[in-house]
Amino acid sequence: MYTTAIKHYPAHTQRAVPSHTMAARKLQQEVDKCFKKVEEGVAEFESIYEKIEQSTNAAQKEKLEDNLKREIKKLQRLRDQIKTWAASNDIKDKGPLMEKRKLIETVSGTCQVVAIATDPFVANGEVQGCREGHEDKGILERGLIGGS
Repeated sequence: MYTTAIKHYPAHTQRAVPSHTMAARKLQQEVDKCFKKVEEGVAEFESIYEKIEQSTNAAQKEKLEDNLKREIKKLQRLRDQIKTWAASNDIKDKGPLMEKRKLIETVSGTCQVVAIATDPFVANGEVQGCREGHEDKGILERGLIGGS
């Protein structure tokens, strides 16, 4: 009978992978997963956005806008995670992180344009201008809240 001998090395000669290398590998896997989710989320956003532009049914548009908002919230959570990684010292090359963050912010800006275009007060011509930042000029002009 033929047997294979198992070699046992003394403990001091066995090399373990340093924990910082394992942590870096795990972090890279998390970042890659996040990037993949961002790409999928942006693709889903664009798909919904196209459907909104093509839709003529008001109820359908409203449903699609809700889906669009939900997708934006997902992307913004991913953006927050990316901002956290960008602020940490664990990642040296922050370029890809910043690219994904800017991509999400661009998509978010598109969502704000959709919200403005579908606002009934804007559509009816009751409000001239657009929203800047988080300030809603429509509310200010309708006198629902005090303006400065």
